[in-house]
Amino acid sequence: MGKKLNVLGKEVTLHSQKSEDYISLTDIARYKDQNRSDYIIQNWLRSRTTLEFLGLWEQIHNPNFNSIEFDGFRKLSGLNNFILTPKQWIERTYAIGILSKSGRYGGTYAHKDIAFEFASWISVEFKLYLIKEFQRLKAEESDLKHLDWDIKRNLSKINYRIHTDAIKRHLVPPKISKTVENIIYASGNMADAMGSYYAIYQDIKRKKKVLTKVLYDNSFRRRSDVTKLTYGQIKFYPLSYFPTDTWIYKNKVLIVTYTAKPPIAILIVSQETANSYKKIFEGFWKKAKY
Repeated sequence: MGKKLNVLGKEVTLHSQKSEDYISLTDIARYKDQNRSDYIIQNWLRSRTTLEFLGLWEQIHNPNFNSIEFDGFRKLSGLNNFILTPKQWIERTYAIGILSKSGRYGGTYAHKDIAFEFASWISVEFKLYLIKEFQRLKAEESDLKHLDWDIKRNLSKINYRIHTDAIKRHLVPPKISKTVENIIYASGNMADAMGSYYAIYQDIKRKKKVLTKVLYDNSFRRRSDVTKLTYGQIKFYPLSYFPTDTWIYKNKVLIVTYTAKPPIAILIVSQETANSYKKIFEGFWKKAKY
């Protein structure tokens, strides 16, 4: 029997394979619809943005990944008659990021990197609480020393209002390396949520000469009021799949949703996690356009 997480009243099963943690996508999907979890997962898989993410993840972690089959799926993605099941994805691309298990505790499982992104597609709130519960479990497993996550906020109440002091402390630390990049998946909601302070925040980065790469959704080409204020290298890519703003700096990953009332933030301190986010970001950055 796999270990269980309790996330917003739903049980989510964990499975370990080759020292890696896999999380049940079937259980996550049941948060949205108790009886149609398979349909929800297939609907997520048929999205071009999902396939781009999965393909990048496999190329980073799986030397046996079948890129030819992946390209075939990617060309078909988005078509009304395109259907892709987890089993088809695994068997035809030799994917390792998603598992299909049978039996009493069977279903579709995914590596934690992928499961967190699927949870974000289901519900941003569910994703953040899933990360919280996963971290709590890992903290209790002293034998898994390679997971060194440190959430700096009181996780009994994950809701955390983003205000001026928090921005200064987490987004522009007092000591900034002039050689380490600060990279951002930007939903664009930050500018609207922060109001006039957004310009002040960008000015602080400019004065500190923070090396910054910012990836905006394509729709923000029309938001010159935001992009002209933004300091750093800016590129555009279809990021509708990323409803949160995510900052990666050194060994820290800060995930924020400004659309929640109040805004929600979670800080993860883990070199392994930061490296994984950086690799995926660089994959999107290469394909993005100025």
